[in-house]
Amino acid sequence: WQVKDGGLTRSTRPLASGPSMGDMTLRPVLSDGVTASFASGDDPAALYKTFAEHGSFPSGSVSSADAGHGAVAVQTQLAAGAQATLSIVFAWHFPDRDFSHVILGNMYTELWSDSSAVATELATEAKLASVVKDINAHHYAIASPRAPPRGFAGRGRAPPSP
Repeated sequence: WQVKDGGLTRSTRPLASGPSMGDMTLRPVLSDGVTASFASGDDPAALYKTFAEHGSFPSGSVSSADAGHGAVAVQTQLAAGAQATLSIVFAWHFPDRDFSHVILGNMYTELWSDSSAVATELATEAKLASVVKDINAHHYAIASPRAPPRGFAGRGRAPPSP
């Protein structure tokens, strides 16, 4: 794990390629008054204990070793009765998707160089809201009991607004 471009990234990219080789990023969505801290380690219970004691992760909590677990904490202060949404983007980049032991790849590798680039693009509340709207529209069209019959998509009804 390493802190990179405002997020916490773990790479599993060795010299050889394969479907489990790539990287993952946890990136907080920061705005006025929102802060983030990062940690990594091999014991998730120890990471949680640190978070429970401090409400964040002290400086130096990111291990330089190849730790199995990473964590991000976001925090802010609110006035009584105020509300806020705190978000963390989880992005991945595994370029060597396979099918029956044949590497086919993933189209998204043509659009982003790594998971940090994906997380950086998504790390605004406006972009996240847009993605959630798109996902909800897809779910409505594919899985909703109120969706139009197959072959009828695009005629008549629009999905409800989230």
